Amino acid sequence: MGKLDGKVALVTCSSRSMGKAMAIGLAKEGARLVLAARTVPELRAVQDEIAAAGGTAGIFPTDMAD
Repeated sequence: MGKLDGKVALVTCSSRSMGKAMAIGLAKEGARLVLAARTVPELRAVQDEIAAAGGTAGIFPTDMAD
């Protein structure tokens, strides 16, 4: 059981760097994730990494500047 079981987290800029690390960390604690960033292939890679570890993540391709 993780500290965040049953919670949902939205992580922006989650396709790389700090956002990716935060998303993976939140998933390890049991949160279900909504991943938001501009690059779909990178978002899918993070989504796949989270799923391979037993987590759940959906992607939301978006440009936060818009």
